[in-house]
Amino acid sequence: MRRENSGESVKAFDAGASVRNVRTERRGGSFFRCAAAAVLLAFAPACGAPFGSAPAGAPALSAEQKELNRASLEMVWSTVNERFWDPEFRGVEWAAVREKHMAWLDRASTMEEARGVMSAMIDLLGVSHMTIIPSAFLNGGLNDGAPGLVETAPPEGTNPAGEHGSAFVLGHLPPVAVTFESRGIDDDIGYIRFDCFMDPVFLMTRFNGAMESFLEREGVVIDLRGNMGGVGAMVMGMAGWFAVEKGASMGTIVTREARLDLILNPRPSAFGGRLAVLVDSLTVSSAEMMAAGLQETGRARIFGGRTMGMALQSEVILLPNGDGFQCVTGNYISPLGRSIEGRGVIPDVEIASADGAGAGSDEALEAAVAWIRDGDNDNR
Repeated sequence: MRRENSGESVKAFDAGASVRNVRTERRGGSFFRCAAAAVLLAFAPACGAPFGSAPAGAPALSAEQKELNRASLEMVWSTVNERFWDPEFRGVEWAAVREKHMAWLDRASTMEEARGVMSAMIDLLGVSHMTIIPSAFLNGGLNDGAPGLVETAPPEGTNPAGEHGSAFVLGHLPPVAVTFESRGIDDDIGYIRFDCFMDPVFLMTRFNGAMESFLEREGVVIDLRGNMGGVGAMVMGMAGWFAVEKGASMGTIVTREARLDLILNPRPSAFGGRLAVLVDSLTVSSAEMMAAGLQETGRARIFGGRTMGMALQSEVILLPNGDGFQCVTGNYISPLGRSIEGRGVIPDVEIASADGAGAGSDEALEAAVAWIRDGDNDNR
């Protein structure tokens, strides 16, 4: 089932609910989503409420651990205070929350409870990309937190189709291996799909090679369904293949100190045919930036389901207690001045069956191919 959109969707949408629901749905298990502009990811581990029941057999905190947790909460609070993009803290009285949560922290008897207190504090801001990452999920200091490749096998359960890059480490996060696929649909349309914006050497080499081979095609489909984001700068390099004029903007990153305009530079051999982008509810962050930028500059038509609405710039720092803290430092604003956070990218053609494509017919891909072949004068 599909529906054409002309402007804003008429469906009711709570701008904060999507982020809260994502966190709720994923409690009880580890969950990583890499995402956007320098070190952007959307990670939601199971942290629980400030004083939820601790796991059976959880060790009690020592006096030293309690002091490290106090230092960690102080670092979390001060980092947000200094670097969160909104100086008004989205209406939260940020100066007042430190004392209350520090008092709660002093009552915590396990690490699970301590993490819950810190999570409750940052959850007050109501945004994605803001979380406490338990030390067990970090990569143990591989490459001292710098980006790079490591010798390890691709994670189990990855899509066997296409090529796999080497496991790539971003910051203090676990290794991620990119899956990339490109192929022709008959002789007139090119198709590209990849699952995250990571491992720039591998991914950009494959993407550029695929686009060079598709330059004479009638259209190209870029499939961003299930794409978990990653290094946001890669969006600019990819979108340059589709820029029709110099100076077009893919949007703006707003931080406490500055505004960064994401200006495109067209490639000498830019692709001039039709461009369709496929998205779904698991399209996240950098992938949302790419979809929004191409849609709102009039370069692409978007097919599928509304994206997750988690498009913020963030970075991960190490805390004194060994955990990580992912802190939001910037907000992404689309070319038409919209914040994607909590809203998502609304497709031009919404397709109810967009999620989980791959089993049976693929209505989103079929609709995109039909639109490319339709060939009217509207390049969107």
